[in-house]
Amino acid sequence: MKPKSLLLAHQLRNKNVLVIGAGDVALTRLKKLIPTGCKITIIGPETNPKLKQLYCSHCDPITGIDDQWRINGGVYRHISEEFQDGHLSLYQDGMNSNWALILVCIPDGVLSKHIHSLVKLKFGQQQLINVADDKPLCDVYFGANWEDESLQILISSNGAGPRFTALLRDEIGQMLSELQLSKSVENLQVLRSSVQNHAKGPKSTKFRMQWMSRCTEIFGVRHCHKMDINSLVNLFQEMYSEGTLEFPPDTISKYSI
Repeated sequence: MKPKSLLLAHQLRNKNVLVIGAGDVALTRLKKLIPTGCKITIIGPETNPKLKQLYCSHCDPITGIDDQWRINGGVYRHISEEFQDGHLSLYQDGMNSNWALILVCIPDGVLSKHIHSLVKLKFGQQQLINVADDKPLCDVYFGANWEDESLQILISSNGAGPRFTALLRDEIGQMLSELQLSKSVENLQVLRSSVQNHAKGPKSTKFRMQWMSRCTEIFGVRHCHKMDINSLVNLFQEMYSEGTLEFPPDTISKYSI
């Protein structure tokens, strides 16, 4: 069987990310990186005008650094010059590259391969790198994302058809827009926290997780937004004390607002 990618929600907040190249491809990457709160250093002699306006306008013209990058919603550092091998060591600490992710977004295939080889030689195979338009040199792929305030969905073709996944995302987005997903996720988070407070300790963990899973299945994606949290917490306490996972047959109608 052909190996598949492991789809993860990668937490990049306050971590260093290197973007090599400041053109059109880099712009598409920054649109996805900026919301994660990562600390971006971008290198390139020529910068896409829109990229510069949106994400580099607060960088100091001399140092290229924006100390208020978190507040301004842009990159941390903009280096307006050709990539040099030494740039990989900007924040290096011993064998640690201090790059959570390296993205190569340049049209020069020869230089891209050189950077990839140097990264792996310098920091080891565990260093994550993505080389635009060169699938074999990618440890990670950028998929098509659909999201609202509280939910994120990733669709990936493992680099085979990015435009197709974007079209599929739009189709799915139209269907999901009919559901009150943000309220559903909010209710589930509140309910989960509430039952945790009423059943603490290792012995209760299995029961609590099974109860939450069963409760979510019963309400389903179309009814979780109507959950009556207080009533469900009371139901949990009753079921926990009795040691049963059998929900009442009228759960949705009885425990909805």
